[in-house]
Amino acid sequence: MGEPSSAIGHTSVRPRRWPHVYELRSINLSLLPEPEARAVLENFAAMLNALNARVEIRVVEDRRVVALGDELYEIPHKRFFVASEEPLEDALSIAGLRFVKVPSMPELKLVADAPRFAVDSDGHFVRVYTLVGLTPSMRAGWLTDLYPYLHEVRISLQPLEDGRDLAVHHYRALAAAVEVRIREGRPVDPERAMELEAARAASDAVASGRERLFLVHTLLVIRAGDAAELEQRRRNLRSRLHGFMDSPLGMNASMYLGIGPEWARGRELYVPTSTLVGFFPFAGLDIIDPTPTAVVLGQNLLTGNVIAYDVYERENYNIAIFGQTGYGKSTLVKAWISRFAAADPDSYIWVFDSIVRPEYALGSRGTYEGSFAELIGAEVLDLSRPQALDPLAVFESRAAALSFIADLAGITESDLRADLNLLRSEHVDELPAEAGGSLGKRLEAGLKPLSHLWSGKESTLTTRQVFVLSSIEGAAVRDAAAYLALAWVWRNVKRAPVRVRKMIMVDEGWAFVETNPKTGKPYFPGTVEFVPEVARTGRHYNAAFMIATQRVSDMMQGPGRVVLENAATKIVLHQDAAAAEMLAGPLALSREEVQFVVGARVGQALLASPEGHVPLYVMLSKSELARFTTRPAEVTT
Repeated sequence: MGEPSSAIGHTSVRPRRWPHVYELRSINLSLLPEPEARAVLENFAAMLNALNARVEIRVVEDRRVVALGDELYEIPHKRFFVASEEPLEDALSIAGLRFVKVPSMPELKLVADAPRFAVDSDGHFVRVYTLVGLTPSMRAGWLTDLYPYLHEVRISLQPLEDGRDLAVHHYRALAAAVEVRIREGRPVDPERAMELEAARAASDAVASGRERLFLVHTLLVIRAGDAAELEQRRRNLRSRLHGFMDSPLGMNASMYLGIGPEWARGRELYVPTSTLVGFFPFAGLDIIDPTPTAVVLGQNLLTGNVIAYDVYERENYNIAIFGQTGYGKSTLVKAWISRFAAADPDSYIWVFDSIVRPEYALGSRGTYEGSFAELIGAEVLDLSRPQALDPLAVFESRAAALSFIADLAGITESDLRADLNLLRSEHVDELPAEAGGSLGKRLEAGLKPLSHLWSGKESTLTTRQVFVLSSIEGAAVRDAAAYLALAWVWRNVKRAPVRVRKMIMVDEGWAFVETNPKTGKPYFPGTVEFVPEVARTGRHYNAAFMIATQRVSDMMQGPGRVVLENAATKIVLHQDAAAAEMLAGPLALSREEVQFVVGARVGQALLASPEGHVPLYVMLSKSELARFTTRPAEVTT
């Protein structure tokens, strides 16, 4: 730009050190269903009204490296901070915000200042704008629209003890000015009329005690590698804020560093709670968790950025994935779990393979080499082969084991089940002989087709394992094997160190809740309580439960519905119209979202999380595509 600049002496200008600093997670306000979005803003208002000291909010652009299989990408993302002289844990909890305490907030180091820009230590041009006014037409979360053009936002909030008098004085001053214009026969500008009405409403609200008044100082910082880019960002920003922003010549450093006289630090505005709520800065369309175990799920179709998601940061760790055959459901699961396995090498992972064919145990060429199991370092256990899974040793309680055995043998009579509970044998093979009579015969006949599950010499549960179910003949036998293996896994989950992250994945999860077509009841009634228990209590053991299915209807009732309701994270790939309508209610899908999943192409999906709903495209590296595809023709050799 060819402007003279002066050096900035940083030995005398030190960043303000706040004693209490918190990093917050964003909430995708505009993507939440309307009732949830309204609740977020109401909670934010309650937080503001609870403040007793000055608070500074910062939104700062940062960059991080994420892994997509064996490929690395550097991505931009926004980080959100709050700082205060007093602890804010209670206030942030009131707002329902997730946070972690940190030592400080990042900020630029300015080394030179020119009339129209400053220069930071990386050689980038920096320009600082102060917000000089507000309009009632600014919708809640309006700052989010500016984030693509901003490097940083700083909002300083000072709750005012004499807010009532100031609000009344401000309204009266505006009213007097409008009255003068009317007496003189001059028109009243529509913006001034709206400002007067807003001031009247604020005065009434503050005077009644419903709201508080704040002294608000807002800085908007743009940053660019060259003058042309800086100018383009300035134009983009001005086109959205019009006359409500200003950057006085020669004041970039003084505003950013907070040095010099008050008039050189930027404009301060009197703002009531209801207007300040509209600032809601902790919003954004990106979902990028800052944790090292965040997994790249794909590309955010709203922003073009990646979605980096850590399920262990949600209110519960359960995941429900819905997708019709051929639209990328198993590919998404493989990518998710393998990336998680790489991000957390110490994690425990158990996968129940598809009941149709082994998609996780074998690769695209039908061998362990090149498979998902090989990639995550998992052993494969084929449950059609002899195992040593004695129910009396697998289940946590003897009562649960005997109930399972009764179901295996088809014993429904209450008197026979009561007699079974009186037996004392330590091994399932000993029960028929001890029971004798009709009960013994029933046990012997009913258990024989499944005896391979406990007749083997040894079964070893490793910390990473894939269970193969597809080679088991008969739905009842397959479900028995799956239920028994899940009970085995769950017992070990509860015994493992809590600090270790664990993940259980069930492909075609409806098999666990499938009903006998002859009776209309589950093959194993115990699953009605057991599977939901895994979903409800997994968080206590640092365990995530992922269920993937193509049959939406089976997840709409019974234990399937409990699993769905206890999954904070849901992903919907392509669905037909009927299935999409079934999901619309439980997932609070809008009409547009229903249409999206009905029209979704291969790899496109809708992520429904506590932060909102985001459409995405599942991204794969070349090596992942070669390993995960169920269509060998897709692999270029």
